[in-house]
Amino acid sequence: MLEQGFGDFEYRTVVGSFEPRLETMIPSDPRFGLNLQVQYIYGGFRTSDGTQYIVERKFIGPMTGGLWLMSTESGTLKLDMGALRSTRGETRREITEARRVWGEHLMHKLGQASGSGDQPLTLDLNGDKITWSEGDLLSLEGTLAGPGFQFYAPMRNEPLFYTTHAYWVKGTVLGKEVDGFIGFDHGYWQHGREWKEYRIFHDIEVSWEVFGNAFEDGSNEWGVIVKGRGDMSAAVIFEGDKIMGRTNLMPARYDLDDEGFINEGVFTIGDAEWVFTSDAASRMHEFSNARWAGYRAQAGITRRRGDDRKLKNGFCWIEFFPDRIKDEGLAD
Repeated sequence: MLEQGFGDFEYRTVVGSFEPRLETMIPSDPRFGLNLQVQYIYGGFRTSDGTQYIVERKFIGPMTGGLWLMSTESGTLKLDMGALRSTRGETRREITEARRVWGEHLMHKLGQASGSGDQPLTLDLNGDKITWSEGDLLSLEGTLAGPGFQFYAPMRNEPLFYTTHAYWVKGTVLGKEVDGFIGFDHGYWQHGREWKEYRIFHDIEVSWEVFGNAFEDGSNEWGVIVKGRGDMSAAVIFEGDKIMGRTNLMPARYDLDDEGFINEGVFTIGDAEWVFTSDAASRMHEFSNARWAGYRAQAGITRRRGDDRKLKNGFCWIEFFPDRIKDEGLAD
């Protein structure tokens, strides 16, 4: 059990939805006394033949560390060497009530002069639309998937306010036509600490997933499911503009393989079970090995048990800590 002291709430989360209007999400505005520390953009896309591409980029203010670009072109999920040509370093930001733009990064300007081949970056959030281009690596456009997810985990030390909103997009990755799903995260915590130094990452988080499903009948759903130690859990599932499930108390079970990856994860949200499934080709070995604290990540699909709608395209990114799953007695 976590030790509960004066002003501590064992990370018992407050969970809800919000309307993702950029004028209410100004980066300089604090929330719960916390300032914006990080923004993540990531997603999963498929070609007509089922090849999957997965990307992730992290921003700390105008700074970014490069694009993780993974694909299943080889039959398993591997880092594409095009990622080494992606933007790194300082970008120029445009911030207004209706728009966010990252672009004109300094290293690309330098690279143009030296002929390095670094790819340009433009990420443009304009109202409910997104445009994301990275030279010959990717070019994507889309619109909001619906309401956003937000939760606050109160603690006297190391609290967290975190949000995710999502987009359905189409475009190209490595020249191949794709469609898929993008998540965009905002993380607020105590200034002066990086996420991997924060207690939630190195001790409390058990698993954290974001998923989206598009069905052949034209409907779609997406959601965020966070499971932590103690009282830290948060989940909201959306279908269009409707909330299909919301909870801050969530039973969970995991079936792990011999390497510690998840064969199946089952999360009880209200009166429904949401089931994550994956296969060996969807494990993010390189992405996981670049991190510490026993971190794992993999792609897959999350569906509500008993939902028989035919899936047109689905994506789930789940990160987790197998040792914590076992320590908490959550492994089958």
